[in-house]
Amino acid sequence: TRDNKELLFAFKKRSLVHFAVDQDEVFMCTKIEGSKTNWLPFNKGYNNGKGNPPNPEGYRTAYLWEEILAKDSWLEIIQRFIHLQTVEFEVEGSLYKREKLIFPRFHQLDAVRKISDHATQHGAGSNYLIQHSAGSGKSNSIAWLAYRLSSLSGFLTVSSWSPTARCSINNCRTPFTSLSTKREWSKKLTKTAANWPLRWAMAPT
Repeated sequence: TRDNKELLFAFKKRSLVHFAVDQDEVFMCTKIEGSKTNWLPFNKGYNNGKGNPPNPEGYRTAYLWEEILAKDSWLEIIQRFIHLQTVEFEVEGSLYKREKLIFPRFHQLDAVRKISDHATQHGAGSNYLIQHSAGSGKSNSIAWLAYRLSSLSGFLTVSSWSPTARCSINNCRTPFTSLSTKREWSKKLTKTAANWPLRWAMAPT
């Protein structure tokens, strides 16, 4: 792993994200911390599993530089996805802050873009199912999509957004086990979606 004391690899200095790439897989992180660096998969998935599908025209990871790092795509990621998350916590009476730079993983980027593109073309009223495993960023996907869809209300006529769009978030590994958990998520989603007429239907497995 690169030395985070170098300016190029220091947190919040010269780089927004770091990619580790070979011909088969892509991994990413937003903070270099030596042996503690948390590298996350940035793969498309293949046969309902990890990795990337074969690419008859080149490397399996070619989508990274051909699609993700394309000018329009990269500018959209900077404008609409990347954000700095700050968490405050108290230890023995002292207040501390912990910062984390959030960069979308491939499955999050892909889902948000596909659903917003479909909603732009077809309007409200469709049902969408986004499958997320535990710890794969459900909350961020919800927030990104809610804000993206809210921006469409100015693009389309008000009447076209009268029907309620229902989006189901299916947690593959940690299903909802109590009504209180569902209510807690409902409060979070209502706060996130703000004033846009979006109803999230949480789908337990």
